[in-house]
Amino acid sequence: MRYKVVKVGTMPGYINEFKIEIGTSIADVLILAELNTNGYEIRVNWVKVNIDTVVTEGTNTILLVLPIV
Repeated sequence: MRYKVVKVGTMPGYINEFKIEIGTSIADVLILAELNTNGYEIRVNWVKVNIDTVVTEGTNTILLVLPIV
């Protein structure tokens, strides 16, 4: 098993670091971080993704951000 330290949080809000196994779904990471996606977009390294995306070697940040309209 390989792990990656990833910053997870909301913008605006707070960000914490978590040690996540590579291949873990974003949905599972958000459950671990106790975050709710209602009203937010999910961004990995600032790129919009869906809940089924998985953590890779290149994943550094997972943020819930308010959508820009």
